[in-house]
Amino acid sequence: MPKAGFSSTPVMFQIKDKDFLVAAGGGKLYLFDTSFLANGPVATSAAMGAAEFEAGALSSWQDAQGTRWVEAPASKGIAVLKIAEQDGKPSFAPGWTSREIASPLPPLVVNGVLFAASSGTRTAPAVLYAIDAATGKDLWNSGKSITSAVRNGLASGQGNVYVPGADGVLYAFGFDIEK
Repeated sequence: MPKAGFSSTPVMFQIKDKDFLVAAGGGKLYLFDTSFLANGPVATSAAMGAAEFEAGALSSWQDAQGTRWVEAPASKGIAVLKIAEQDGKPSFAPGWTSREIASPLPPLVVNGVLFAASSGTRTAPAVLYAIDAATGKDLWNSGKSITSAVRNGLASGQGNVYVPGADGVLYAFGFDIEK
């Protein structure tokens, strides 16, 4: 695919025992079957506002029903699509778009909850948002708990989501762990 202009690191996953990857570029998402990369994408999303959709990082998760979701930060929030089957082939289907989140960092999905953080500024500190990953419903946010901007990615482990503040503080927010 010459001159694709990809702007994201690809994300790999399986659908029905086949390996796929998704990458972003030019305001779209591209889905590739890794067995046939030279054939180009097997599915392409509709334009998602090319001027404001140039994802540097994507994330993906699979829900309990087996639906594969792909999340990408845009300039004012998180765009979420699901991968569905159409005419026997995988395709992108509409998902949801988050509330407005200023300059969001790449999202992280844990136990069906999408965590997204605004990067913040000196005068408007970052905010961590917890969103139902399948519906886009806001669950909670950190309010004014974070007192600085955030410049690096989110991480999770041992029942916490970690947000590295530009002020040198590692902010930790707890979440329920599946048993």
